[in-house]
Amino acid sequence: MRVLLDGRALQPEMDGIGRYTSAISSRLPALRPSWQFTLVVSRGAAHHIPSAPNLSVIESPVPRFRPGEKRGLAGIVATSKPDLVHGFSMAGPVYDGIPATFTIHDLMVLELEGYFGPSRVRNALFRKVFRKLIERSTAAASALVVPTEWVADRLVAMFPGTAGRIAVIYEGQDLFDPMRSGGGPQRGDFLLYVGNARAYKNIPNLLRALSVVAGRGLLPPVVMVVRRDRAFGDLSKAISAAGLSGRIEVLSAVPEEKLRELYSTCLAFVSPSLSEGFGLPVLEAMAAGAPVLASRGTALEEVAGDGALLVDPRDPEAIAAGVAELCGSAEMRSELSAKASARSILFSWEAASAQIADMLEGVLTR
Repeated sequence: MRVLLDGRALQPEMDGIGRYTSAISSRLPALRPSWQFTLVVSRGAAHHIPSAPNLSVIESPVPRFRPGEKRGLAGIVATSKPDLVHGFSMAGPVYDGIPATFTIHDLMVLELEGYFGPSRVRNALFRKVFRKLIERSTAAASALVVPTEWVADRLVAMFPGTAGRIAVIYEGQDLFDPMRSGGGPQRGDFLLYVGNARAYKNIPNLLRALSVVAGRGLLPPVVMVVRRDRAFGDLSKAISAAGLSGRIEVLSAVPEEKLRELYSTCLAFVSPSLSEGFGLPVLEAMAAGAPVLASRGTALEEVAGDGALLVDPRDPEAIAAGVAELCGSAEMRSELSAKASARSILFSWEAASAQIADMLEGVLTR
């Protein structure tokens, strides 16, 4: 069997979807050693993937979601002669006579106001484009992978024809061994945020909440690990406008060892996103035994379960109350830490990869 993996979401600088792509692609060859895999990644990203006898990695300059991407990948398809193509992004080229499957991480591009920036015209235009792309890909797909039931429900509601072809496969994390025993490093006195600064991450409400806590004299130092993307430029202005300059340290391009240290030593981890498909940083924080604050009514609630303090992400006062409660109660932090560690054991890349391999095999043998 020959499988083409469209992993162009994997960029030179690792992000959430890139980590997912790398984790699954790196494990599939060992799970199906008799298959031949070809993985297409963005230019400069191949170093993320360990070598395997039955895995070929090709760097491609062809961008995702742009006109001509099918034509741009035609040479790779012709050379690899795949029996199946799996796309790690929510939409992509579909080829006549070749079964296709996709991972759909979320539908924020269609659901969330302001996802593409402040311009209403730009948002309306891009929503229209992405709706067509996703509709085309999902209609042609033999099977679809989503990371949570929360995403599955939204996918069926928006595209009813996908019902019966969706596999809910939870993600994993590989920064920590969730089975480790004993105490880790001593927890410090700082709050931690890991993510980007885009609209769905709810940074304005988080900063408002932190300002409220600071006004009450209860705010410890804050460390924000933020990816440098199109939304990064406005972050420092927002921090200054919230009166939090000097209280928040912003880091980017943090090595994994440093990220492990931050997760393992933070007082608590905060992630009150407006929307998430899964929420990998929350799982990573839980696996590190960090007390977590997350948003109610999103996929984070499904992932965190009882391992996080859940708040209304649209209410800065509710976020502030949760932060103040976490900072002020060592007993609550200890309880959440234990629950978070226990729940994180339920999620692993090994389990996710095995389920995806089974799904691909099911499609190939039908």
